[in-house]
Amino acid sequence: MSKTQIVSGGITDGTIATADIADDAVTAAKATGFGKILQMKSVMGTSAVSINSESFTNLTSMAITFSPVSASSIVLFQISASVNTDHGDVNQGMKYALRDTTGGANEAEITVSRYVSGSVDYVYDHPTVVVRKASWGAGTSKAWQWQGATVSGSNLIQWNRQSVFSTSGRATFSITEYLE
Repeated sequence: MSKTQIVSGGITDGTIATADIADDAVTAAKATGFGKILQMKSVMGTSAVSINSESFTNLTSMAITFSPVSASSIVLFQISASVNTDHGDVNQGMKYALRDTTGGANEAEITVSRYVSGSVDYVYDHPTVVVRKASWGAGTSKAWQWQGATVSGSNLIQWNRQSVFSTSGRATFSITEYLE
């Protein structure tokens, strides 16, 4: 004689609801399907930074220590902030660097604003994105820092301003890990 019922362990209605599953019962290894968010960390900064050098400098509050859940996942780094460039010079602009301060190397360098005439260049809430594979290993922490520099010359750039050379804005930096 075969059994026609399975012991349910407290499941009374024949369905398994979220409340019936233990918090640690489903792991990233069991989750399938590209694009699922595994985790996200973010910070917000309200301090402005004055930049007048081609050498990279840290952008205040734009640092996160992050440990991926899976070494095969995709990691999205995103920063959004206002950028004001000094309109008195030509061929001026700002560039970002995403720096791995744990290993001491720049992951990416990206020019976010540039102009070649004598007109003002103001970018408000400019999003910049870097995508990487989490190849440094699951559970391995790395400290990430956004930095800024001028594209050329030493004219003043104001990073994280709400309006031209006035009050500070609200910059954001987020790291989101996706299942590949």
